[in-house]
Order: sequence, then structure tokens, then C-alpha cells
Amino acid sequence: MAVASAPVIAAAPAQAALECPYPNVCFYDDSGRRTGEFNDVTSEWQNIPPGAASHGARLAYNTRNDDVAYLRFEGGKQLCLPPGQVFDLSNGTLNGIRIAKSAKCE
Repeated sequence: MAVASAPVIAAAPAQAALECPYPNVCFYDDSGRRTGEFNDVTSEWQNIPPGAASHGARLAYNTRNDDVAYLRFEGGKQLCLPPGQVFDLSNGTLNGIRIAKSAKCE
């Protein structure tokens, strides 16, 4: 399955308003409240099941400097979030994450 690179949204101002400790990938709800954070590099997906705070999150922020975060959505769609970027997740329901030791989306 091909993985698309995530279209990045507002850079520095949005990042400055989001609190996410390095080296985490954080998720936020509609009100901007942080609902979860992940920092483990894994070869397998970390599931975010229905009922989990970050399931269906609306915003993702990858604070890592050299690692991408692959995001999985219900229906199988996958996106790659580059290091240091923020992404709007409102077009899908997030249900998994995998952080990889790669500075570029492949």
C-alpha cells in the first residue's frame, strides 16, 4: 500500500501554541487539548482503539528531529508526518501510529 506524505498545515505559530514534549508525537482534540503522546520507534503499528483518548484525534504534532510518524486511519488510509510538522487529521479517524527511524517519508 502506498503511503502519502501528509500535507502540512500552519508551521511555527501553530507549533508554538501546542504543548508537546520532545521527542513525542502528540495528538489533540477539537479544543486543542492534548489527548495522547507516543515516542517509541516500532516496526509494528501501535493501535489507537475506539474509546482511547486519541482515537479520532483532530491534530497531530511530530516534535522529533529525525524520525517520521506514519499515521493510520479507519479504512486503511496511511499518511506520513515528517519531523517537526503539524497535520490536520479532521478528514479521517485516526486508529494507529508507527514511528520510524527515517528523516524522510518513503
